[in-house]
Amino acid sequence: LAEFGGLEEQVVINFSTIADLDNYDIKHVSESYNVAGLDLSAGGDEQVVVIRNGNKVIGVEAFKYADTTVLLDRLAEVFYKYDLDNSDSVIYGDAGGLGKPILDQLHRDGWNVNYVLNQAAPYNKLAYLNRGAELWYSIARHIENAEIIIPADVTLRKQLASRYYAVTPQNKIQLESKRQAKAKGHASPDRADAFVLAFADYRGVLPSRVISREPVVQ
Repeated sequence: LAEFGGLEEQVVINFSTIADLDNYDIKHVSESYNVAGLDLSAGGDEQVVVIRNGNKVIGVEAFKYADTTVLLDRLAEVFYKYDLDNSDSVIYGDAGGLGKPILDQLHRDGWNVNYVLNQAAPYNKLAYLNRGAELWYSIARHIENAEIIIPADVTLRKQLASRYYAVTPQNKIQLESKRQAKAKGHASPDRADAFVLAFADYRGVLPSRVISREPVVQ
């Protein structure tokens, strides 16, 4: 891949792949507890919680608070709303930058927080530069297999289809940084990042699915 030009303009997930999900009647494989992904910022970008039950996203909560104390109160409201105080529930949060101190406080408040650092080493060190790229490609496979139910959230779907990647000289896949994305006019993928975090532990139990209608020919 490194021998080809223009790789920085390649997306991890094509929008047509996401749109194709609407052609399937994907069955909800439910679980007795909910899982959430949490993408944090200092207020300039959206702060987002994506909640799933099994293979279905059941909530996307997005807001902007510059005051972290107000943000923590709002997060607690969302967590209780979706029963994330269940002992089996997990909240996967981005621990990079300003995220870690907020996650630390959530942990002190008794929430079951799992810290995810995108720059951490991936499990597959031959294919990916870091854990963040690996997580995005994992969710891409689940979408390609039509395993998960994505809500009709236009912003979320656009962001999922707007995550760019490049290939390092060592032939490892890396995601475009948020700084690079902004410089090129790409939207910050806050909802998409929270979505990917919500499925960080998802192992892809294939649900029963059938085509609900004829695929739309573009």
